Amino acid sequence: MEAGSSSVQSLSLSDSHLAELDGDTLRLFGLGALEALERGWGVQTADAVTVITFRYINFDAIVPTLPRIRVKFSNLLHLIFLETNISRLPQLAALAQVRRLDQLTIHPEGNPVVSLALWRSFIIYRLHHFNLQRINGQERIGV
Repeated sequence: MEAGSSSVQSLSLSDSHLAELDGDTLRLFGLGALEALERGWGVQTADAVTVITFRYINFDAIVPTLPRIRVKFSNLLHLIFLETNISRLPQLAALAQVRRLDQLTIHPEGNPVVSLALWRSFIIYRLHHFNLQRINGQERIGV
């Protein structure tokens, strides 16, 4: 490993899921990875997390964890969703449960909601209190 590069720490691993911490990014792959949110996190480690990536986890299974994420990861700035089956605008309203967000990324693959014409406008409206700076990598432009 090169000097200065961060090390990836596996938090939970099985045939069906993986949870890993890489610097300020918590990556959760597969439904079982949500269990990593329940582990005893040191305050310093939890405070270092600013990005959480969910992949191959149904969004409706993620929603009940959002209040815990709000409390545990107080410096969270960016949520990323890949292949999480977000298909309806009302699902996005659940994101209001987190403390704050500067960025939101919902990849088109496996998230049909991004094909809806008004999804970005809905996010800006519903999450206006976050003052999101970027949505899917693009600077936010008001509604």
